[in-house]
Amino acid sequence: MQPIPFQNYLNGPDHHSKVGLTHNEVGADLIRNFLPIELIHKLLDELDKQSLYSATCLDRFWKEATLSAVEHRGFLEVKNFAKFLYEKLNEKCYKSQKEKLSNLGKDKKTSDFHSLKQIETAIQELKKEILIILEELDDQDLDDLERVSTTLPKVFENIFKLAKNRKKIEREWKCPYDTGPVTCYF
Repeated sequence: MQPIPFQNYLNGPDHHSKVGLTHNEVGADLIRNFLPIELIHKLLDELDKQSLYSATCLDRFWKEATLSAVEHRGFLEVKNFAKFLYEKLNEKCYKSQKEKLSNLGKDKKTSDFHSLKQIETAIQELKKEILIILEELDDQDLDDLERVSTTLPKVFENIFKLAKNRKKIEREWKCPYDTGPVTCYF
């Protein structure tokens, strides 16, 4: 279907029926042809998770726009948080952690994702990688990072507490005589 010039939309509802378009098709056509993708992303950012899933079911345009918006927002949050950590970590003490943070997500490509679930899973995997990096830090440094990080994206809420708790569990469950893998006999 050929897009209708914007001026024709201004001619009133009679024009739509003359070209055989429903009211919904006219609205969708207007959005596709006259709204910049950045504005569509801003609109999609306001939707809850269920509405985003529904948007992916509308048609190909909305699926691609929704996936693009969610991917952009999610990976941008991860990238910004990793950058924050990178800037705050001491180079001498945490060189390997800084290197891991600088390479975080570089293996992910936009073409890898065909559903919201895939994007969600990839973001969770990146969060897990950051959590592992945080577990390698001293407790005092974790406290300091938590103190200076005033606003965290929702996906990273309580990540410092989680890292400290995981470290605590690891310390308490570690056997003082642990010298390697244990063979169990049943």
